[in-house]
Amino acid sequence: MSSVFTFILIEHILEALCRIDFIFTLVYFEPRIVISPSSNPVQKPAGQQVSLLCTVERLNASSRPGILWTKHGGIDSRTGNIEVKKLDAFTMSLVISNTSSEDSGVYTCQVQYGEHLLQKNVDNLSCDFLSRFYCFDVARTIQLAAEENKENTKEEEPLNKENEKLIGLEGKEKHTDDDDEYDEEILP
Repeated sequence: MSSVFTFILIEHILEALCRIDFIFTLVYFEPRIVISPSSNPVQKPAGQQVSLLCTVERLNASSRPGILWTKHGGIDSRTGNIEVKKLDAFTMSLVISNTSSEDSGVYTCQVQYGEHLLQKNVDNLSCDFLSRFYCFDVARTIQLAAEENKENTKEEEPLNKENEKLIGLEGKEKHTDDDDEYDEEILP
């Protein structure tokens, strides 16, 4: 908003006094816990290191929150592979080196400030071994070829999932997408 002031000076010296009012709106945000990495659950193969950060946001600088990492069922400190370290007044790290299946579980970051208690869970899953996963697109229909027993004289007959005969495939797999259908040559 702007105003235009016009002064007329007639043998007098006028003193102008301007008043400006500022209106402040104070917005208060509830404190929150942020865990990094943000993926949940955290999955790592056995033998690797897992690092988790628990950070409290939206607290004023004079607050000194208490931050604690816990594990459902208890943290086994006998292995010596777990290190908890305070990085600053608002951040606590949890580092698990040389992970094993015993380290798997639900970890919780708890923050206490004043009379308030916040907590956030992380599912930290580890494996004993590396395994290979294959993903299949369930929207596709793949038709398979089956061979009869050698005692039978029948030739190889292409079959679909319901074991119905398919005609005219001759060494090809037939694929069906939502939009189109195509044949893929099978190489020996």
